[in-house]
Amino acid sequence: MGNVTSSVAARLAFFPPEPATLRRRARGPDGAGAGSLLRMTGVSPDAGVEVRALPTRAGTRVVSAFWRHPAARLTLLYSHGNAADLGQMLGLLLELRTHLRVNIMSYDYSGYGASTGKGTADEIVDFTHGKRLWELAKEKYEPLWIKGGGHCNLETYPEYIRHLRKFINAMEKLAKDSKAARAPPSSSMADEVRRTKCLRFGKR
Repeated sequence: MGNVTSSVAARLAFFPPEPATLRRRARGPDGAGAGSLLRMTGVSPDAGVEVRALPTRAGTRVVSAFWRHPAARLTLLYSHGNAADLGQMLGLLLELRTHLRVNIMSYDYSGYGASTGKGTADEIVDFTHGKRLWELAKEKYEPLWIKGGGHCNLETYPEYIRHLRKFINAMEKLAKDSKAARAPPSSSMADEVRRTKCLRFGKR
């Protein structure tokens, strides 16, 4: 009986909210292949949010939202937990954009929210899958393992937000260092290099 109950609970955890907590209203196409531009209904207008219905190979459309921050240097791709949709995640996404100072790209899975298609009721994937992917990564960042955390509630743990902030800081530093390494030498440095070459070959 226990195994049956666990299986049913696992499947229910993947069902999308019914009805969807966010509706959409078309604004018409915006460029070839760019997907339909949408508006979120029931949500205060936000000039920093762009919502689109993106076509898939399966003939369905996935609704995605891009939340812009004016001072952002990075964009965070956020895949929300199952049994939720963009409407339920709206408050959290706005908070993350504000406090992390990043752009945020998020989306609803097929069959969730305003996305078309059929939702899935997959079994919960064991955490060892993610652990193995981390082990295979060429550039690693220390993962966060939250004791007692579930598939759909990690955002409620303060250590999750703190760790995410540290991750963003590390990625910003990495991007800054990488940009500095690719930058051309300054004019004074270039002059010194040319002068050194001339001296090496006996030219004055």
